[in-house]
Amino acid sequence: YIHPAKVVGMSLAMGKMLGYSMMNLAPLGLAALLMNIGYTKVPEGILDKAGSLTDEEYDEIKQHPHYGASMLNEAGRVSPEVVLAVLQHHERWDGSGYPNGLKGQDISLFARILAITDTYYGLVSKRPHRSELLPHDALEFIMAFGGDLFDPELVQLFAKHVPVYPNGVTVKLNTKEVGIVSDSNLGFIARPKVRIIYNEQSEQVKEPFDVDLKEADQRSKLVVEVLGY
Repeated sequence: YIHPAKVVGMSLAMGKMLGYSMMNLAPLGLAALLMNIGYTKVPEGILDKAGSLTDEEYDEIKQHPHYGASMLNEAGRVSPEVVLAVLQHHERWDGSGYPNGLKGQDISLFARILAITDTYYGLVSKRPHRSELLPHDALEFIMAFGGDLFDPELVQLFAKHVPVYPNGVTVKLNTKEVGIVSDSNLGFIARPKVRIIYNEQSEQVKEPFDVDLKEADQRSKLVVEVLGY
């Protein structure tokens, strides 16, 4: 349900922001691509189960990092840092993750990056047991748990690369105007450029116009609701 290319792309973008060379980016991208390979060893039917998982089924899913790391070790020719990232990508900053309950910087940097990108795209992807979240809600989750589940410094990097309101989202402003985000204004948290299509009286405007919320003269305007994506 998660598009691997998106996880790889976002992981590489974070690596670039950290100043990684191509030599470092290649194994990071490979780790992002292979991190869930262990799911192929999980018994058929568990991953697609629509209802709640039993404790035994959840314990089986939690084995997939071990399965993946073992598969890569057996295959050989995969660098130890990639295998480690696959093994640790479900570890969490506060020690609440699995399979080994590691915490903080005991978790490899690659795995800490993957923890964020994998979680984000998991939240915005539809699953058998729940609907997908809108991008801004998924980003809010990541930011809310920086320092708990996720490396807080990496969360700040991630927030600079992922817009709260991506292009194409329909939003409502506190002025009651409604528009479509035409430019997410990456780097300006929650201050996109919005193409207004309905005015304060809920009337469709004849000529849509842009309101750039990052500009000083628009600071009183706020996004108060996401209407669709």
